[in-house]
Amino acid sequence: MVYEFMAKIKNIKDKQILDNDYLSGHLSGIHERARKSLTIQVLTAEAVHDRDILIKSEISVSSLMQFHEEELSEAVESFKYYVSEIAGITDGEISRNEGFYHNSKTFKKLY
Repeated sequence: MVYEFMAKIKNIKDKQILDNDYLSGHLSGIHERARKSLTIQVLTAEAVHDRDILIKSEISVSSLMQFHEEELSEAVESFKYYVSEIAGITDGEISRNEGFYHNSKTFKKLY
């Protein structure tokens, strides 16, 4: 089963994060420290608000019941780790009411 994860970081104080080279350098360090490495997308919405970014990831989780909950729980914790690290880099704030994961059957809040 494929889950899509999303979270928003708001009130970013360090706008350098919007520079792709700057972000790539920091993401490689996060990948090395993470227990489970994820593919992360960072989207900016300058037209809407230039101090917010959206963090996204797609994660495949086993559909076998004996593995599903454990893998999903690990994926949730890994994604939250990435969001927390990126929030620290940007000196921004995680918008806890705007973090969630979903697939065709499930929609859950991250926080």
